[in-house]
Amino acid sequence: MGTTIYNTLQAMIACEVGCDYLAPYVSRIEKRDENPNVLISSLRNYIDDHGYDIEIVAASFKRPQQVVDALNAGAHTVTISFDLFKDALNDPSALKDIVVFSKLNNK
Repeated sequence: MGTTIYNTLQAMIACEVGCDYLAPYVSRIEKRDENPNVLISSLRNYIDDHGYDIEIVAASFKRPQQVVDALNAGAHTVTISFDLFKDALNDPSALKDIVVFSKLNNK
């Protein structure tokens, strides 16, 4: 695992030394006023273009939209906190709909 990836050169080196996974830290990259999704997209292109059997495991998320953006940018998978997982599932609109659907199914 090439972890704490903050830039493309770090990721390229991790690829060359045989890492199976790369973990760019999304929130921490944003704190540096950089776009983590540009990095993830660049990494995905590099991996695909060179035929590496390496997966991007994006990490360090603070908001659900960061997860969506990282996956759309090309991350193979993500690692998220349990709190972020619960926040994603407990969307107020979805919970309201579940109550409505439950009442319809109980009739």
